[in-house]
Amino acid sequence: MRWIIRLSYAVGQTQKDLVASVLNAFVIIYLEKCLNIRSAEVGTLLLCGQIVNAVSTPLIGYLSDRAISAAHYRTDYSNRKSKFVQFIKRVTNFEPSFHLRTRKSWHFYGSLLMTIGFPCIFGQPKEFASLPLWSKFIVNGILIILVQIGWAAVQIAHLTMLNCLTNDQNERVLLVSLRYFFSSLGDISTFVLSYLLLQGERSSTNTKTMLENNWLSDLANQTVEHNMSQLSTDTASKIAWLNLTEETGASANVGDTITIDDMPLFRNIALLLTAYGLLFVIAFQCGVPERQDQIEPEDKDPDPSAEEMIRSVPEFIKSLDELHSIASQIHEVGRSRHNSCTGSASRIKNVPKSPDTKLLTEDSTEFVWYNWFGLARFWVDCFIFTTIRLSVTLSSLYISPFLLRTLQLDKSSIMLVPLAIYCTSLVTTLLQHRVVKLLGRLGNALIGVIFTLSYCIIVFFYEPGQASQLMVYCAAVLLGIGAAFNNVSAIVVITDMIRPDQMNTAAFVHGFASLTDKIFTGVIVQIIQLSLYWINYRHVEVFIVGGLVLIGGTLSVFDYLFWIRPSKDKADRIHNVECEQLQGDTDKNTDSDVIGNGRKLDQLSYCNGANHTATGNV
Repeated sequence: MRWIIRLSYAVGQTQKDLVASVLNAFVIIYLEKCLNIRSAEVGTLLLCGQIVNAVSTPLIGYLSDRAISAAHYRTDYSNRKSKFVQFIKRVTNFEPSFHLRTRKSWHFYGSLLMTIGFPCIFGQPKEFASLPLWSKFIVNGILIILVQIGWAAVQIAHLTMLNCLTNDQNERVLLVSLRYFFSSLGDISTFVLSYLLLQGERSSTNTKTMLENNWLSDLANQTVEHNMSQLSTDTASKIAWLNLTEETGASANVGDTITIDDMPLFRNIALLLTAYGLLFVIAFQCGVPERQDQIEPEDKDPDPSAEEMIRSVPEFIKSLDELHSIASQIHEVGRSRHNSCTGSASRIKNVPKSPDTKLLTEDSTEFVWYNWFGLARFWVDCFIFTTIRLSVTLSSLYISPFLLRTLQLDKSSIMLVPLAIYCTSLVTTLLQHRVVKLLGRLGNALIGVIFTLSYCIIVFFYEPGQASQLMVYCAAVLLGIGAAFNNVSAIVVITDMIRPDQMNTAAFVHGFASLTDKIFTGVIVQIIQLSLYWINYRHVEVFIVGGLVLIGGTLSVFDYLFWIRPSKDKADRIHNVECEQLQGDTDKNTDSDVIGNGRKLDQLSYCNGANHTATGNV
C-alpha cells in the first residue's frame, strides 16, 4: 500500500477528534457562562447527547453493513456517471455521490453533520443568551444530537474502511497505529490553536484599549487647557472609566472571566477548527479508495488468527475518547494470546482427558452473544470498564470549570492545562508498552490508580492564591500519565475476558461495554449538575474521580486474582501434561525408529551377504 493512502486514511477521523476535544473541554463552561443555561439543563443536554451517541453507534454500524458492495455498485451505476464524474474519479479517489451505499458516503455525511452542528453550537449570537430557557434548550439539544450522530457515522465508517483497504494483518495494525497517532496530534493541536486565538484576542484588545486611552488623554489635555468646567458629561464618564480600568487592569484576567463577552472567542475557535478539520476530510475522501479490487486475492486460506484478531478490534474504542495509540498495543497483546491459545488447542486434541484439560475440551458448542448475560464475570468486567473510563471522562469534562471557578486561574489555563495532560498522555503511550511488558496487567492497573490518586491529592490541598501554579501543571502531568494507563487497563479487562472460542462475539462485548460507559457517563454528569448546589468542582475532581478510579482499580486487581491467575495456573498444568504426553510420544517414536533401523541393518547385512555369495558362485 502506498504511503499516501496510509496517511489519507490515518487523518480520516481528525475532524471528529477536534470536535470531541472542544466539547469535552469547553461545552460546560460555555453553556453555563455564555448562554446562561442552568447547571441542571446542561446536564440534561449532555445526557441526551450520550444516549444518542450510544444508540446511533451500533445502529449506524448495522445500517452501513447492509450497503451494496463496491463491485455491485459499479455494475448498476456505471452507465449513469457523467464524464465529469469519471474525470474526477480518474484524477483522485473521490467519487461524488449522494447515496448511502458506500463507507465513504457515511463518512461524508457524518462529517457534514459535524461541520453544520459544531460551529452552530459555539457560534450563536449574543442575543441568544437572553432567549427563554426552553428555546435555548431545544436549539442546543438539536445541535448536540446532530454532532453526536455525525460523530458516530464518521467513527464507524472510518473503522470499517480498514477491511476495504487490505487483508494483511500487519498492514492493518500499522493503519490503526497511525490513526491513533494523528488522533493524539488532533487533541493537542486543538488546545494550541485555542491558546493562540486567545492570545491574539488579548493583543487586539490591548491595542484597542491603548488607542482609546491615548485618544481620551489627548481629549482631556485639550479640554483642561481651555476650560475644565466645560467638560461634557460623556467625556468625564469616559475619563472615570479610564481611571477605573487602570486600577483594575491587573486583575481583569484573573478568576472566573468567561462571560457573554467571550462568545466571539469560542466562535472563532469553532470556525477555525471546523476549517482545519475539513482539510483532513478532503484528504480522506480524495486519498483513500473504496473498491474491492484494492484487496489482493489470496490463493491460500486466510489465517484464522488474523481473522479473529481483526474481528476483535472493536468499532467503538475511539468513541470512548481514549487517548491514543492503544490499538497497536492491544493488537500485540491479543495476537500473542491468540496465537498461544490456538497453538495449544491444536496439540490438546490427542491429549487424554484429565481434570485439567476437561474444561477446554468439553465445550464444543458455539458461543453466542446472549450467553454473556449469564456470566458473572461479564457484568463485573463491564462495571470495571465503565468506572475506569468514567473517571477519565469526568476529569477532562470538569477540568475547565474547576480551573476557573474553584482555583480562580486565568482563562488561558483552560487551554494550557489540558494541553499538558494530552502531551503527557501521548509521551506516556509511546513508552507504555515497555512498562506493560515488565510489570504486566496488574502493574499497569496499579500505576494508573497511583498516579490518578496523586493528582487528586495535589488538587485537594491546593489553595487559590497561596500556592504556585506550578503545582497545577504538576498535577496535570500526573493526571496525563494516569489517564494513559487507565485507558489501557479498561480495554485490557475486556479483551482478556474474551477467550479464543468466543471471538465471534467480541464486537458485541466491546459494543455493550461502550454502551454502558456512555449511558453511565450521561447519568453521572446529570447527577453532578443537579448536585452543584451542595458540592463544588473540587469535590468532583478529587472525591468522585478518585473514588471511581479506586473502585475500578480494586476490582481490576480482583478480576486478575480471581479469574486471570487461576486460568494461567490451569493453563500451565495443561501445558505440562501436553509436554509429558509429547515427550512420551517422542520417546516411543525414538524407540521404534531404533528397532526399525536395527531390522533394516540386519536385512541389509543379509542382502549384502547374499550378494557376496552369488558373486562367488558366479
